[in-house]
Amino acid sequence: MNQYYVLYNPFSSNGAGRKESEKIFDYLKEESIEFMDMSAIPDHDYSLLFDKMDNTDKLVICGGDGTLNRFVNDCDDKFPDVDIYVFPTGTGNDFLRDIGIATPCAPVLITQYLKDLPWVEINDKKYYFINNVAFGIDGWVCEIADQQKAKDPGAKANYTKIAISGLLGKYHPCNATVTVDGVTRQYQRVWMAPSMNGRFMGGGMMVAPMQDRSDEERTLTLMMFQNGGRLNIALSFPGVFTGKHIKNKMAAFCKGHDITVEFDSPRAVQLDGETILGVTKYHAHKQ
Repeated sequence: MNQYYVLYNPFSSNGAGRKESEKIFDYLKEESIEFMDMSAIPDHDYSLLFDKMDNTDKLVICGGDGTLNRFVNDCDDKFPDVDIYVFPTGTGNDFLRDIGIATPCAPVLITQYLKDLPWVEINDKKYYFINNVAFGIDGWVCEIADQQKAKDPGAKANYTKIAISGLLGKYHPCNATVTVDGVTRQYQRVWMAPSMNGRFMGGGMMVAPMQDRSDEERTLTLMMFQNGGRLNIALSFPGVFTGKHIKNKMAAFCKGHDITVEFDSPRAVQLDGETILGVTKYHAHKQ
C-alpha cells in the first residue's frame, strides 16, 4: 500500500474543490490517502509536510492550472524528492491538454515537467509558470472573470463570451515595446502578447502550435495579435482555437530565451490563469 498526500484547493471547480478531490478514490482504491487543504497551510509553507515524507510516498495536486501554478510558486522551485502527480479537478487543464492527456483521468505523473520551470519578473517579483504569462485581452478576460466570480462565487465564468465582448468594444489595444534575446521592436495596436511555455491557454486556445515545452533548445514562443482593427481581429480570433491563426498577417511569432513585453498603459497580466492587475511590463525567461 502506497501513501498518497493529496493537496486540494477548496476554491477550485467553482468552490467544489474538496468534493472533486474525493473522486481520486475512483482511481486509488486500495491506497492510503491523506487530504490536506492548501488554503489552510500556514504561510503556504509545505516544509512540515515535505519533511515527514519519504521517497516512496506520492504527492498529488488536485485542481487546474491555477492551482498547480500556486503550488510551484509556494514551493519556490524546491520540491520534495518524491513522485508528484496532478489530479485534474479544476476548470482549466491546458497543461494536461498540452502533454496529450484527456480529462477526466487518473492522477498524472508530472515530476519531469516541474524541472527548471520558466519564470517571469512582474513588478520586481519573480514567478514561475507552467503554461504561459500573458498581456492583453487574455489578461483582461481573467480580470473580468475574477470580478464576476467575486459577485457570484458559485457562477462559472464564460471566458469565450467575455473575450468576444472585449473584441467587440470593451477592450482597447495598446502599443508595445518587445525585446526578444536582445533585439527590440515596436508594435502598434497590440491585442494580446502571451509568452508560451506550452501550446495552449484559456481553456483550449492553441495560441502557439509550434511550441514544445520539452524542446532541448528551451525557448518560449511569443505570440501577438497586432496592427489590426477591431472587426478584423474579431473575425480572426476563432482561428486561435485551432491554430489556423498562424497564417494570419496580424499574428506575429517570436521564439527566444529572454522576452520582455512593455505596454504603454497598465494592463492585467494572467499567469496560468492567475491575475495580476496594473502591470506595464513583464520579463519572461527560460534557459
